[in-house]
Amino acid sequence: MSHMPPAVPCMRPLRAQFLARLIDAGNWVSREDLTAGTSSSLLAIEDALADLVVDGEADYRKDVGYRLAGSLQARRAAWLLRNSKTTRAVYAEPVGDQYLVGVAERKDRDSLDLVMYELALPMPEPGPDSLAQQQRMAQAVLDLTTRGV
Repeated sequence: MSHMPPAVPCMRPLRAQFLARLIDAGNWVSREDLTAGTSSSLLAIEDALADLVVDGEADYRKDVGYRLAGSLQARRAAWLLRNSKTTRAVYAEPVGDQYLVGVAERKDRDSLDLVMYELALPMPEPGPDSLAQQQRMAQAVLDLTTRGV
């Protein structure tokens, strides 16, 4: 998830090209790497990058560049979604005393317009009811991935 893909054909709008590259990168990408081979119009590049940031789809930091917005789990779910033929992808992992579930969904089956969100479930307490708690948590994740919230 850390290397940049080859240039995306110019037939797709710049915004979609940049979004795809941010999803594929999985982390911070310099402006130069993000925009390489996409357009000769600096104004079009600036507009597309600004739109991603203003719309909350990308984070920007002057010292490192751009990154897909959202939690780590949601960004990983977006990567899984981009590399699948589904309309929803889920990435979950235990973090501290919680089980964090990131979800990415396509707004439209044929586009990269995403809705991303995260669910935090408490980790089961140790004890005799632990297995039942884990089963309920697994069922909640299954419900989320098949029916949504």
